[in-house]
Amino acid sequence: MKDGSLQLVFEAGKIVGISLGAGLDKT
Repeated sequence: MKDGSLQLVFEAGKIVGISLGAGLDKT
């Protein structure tokens, strides 16, 4: 359970990081 949750958080973090990076690049 813990490993699964950490994996989900990690994947979500990557997606958010990429989204933020793209937003910063656009502005």
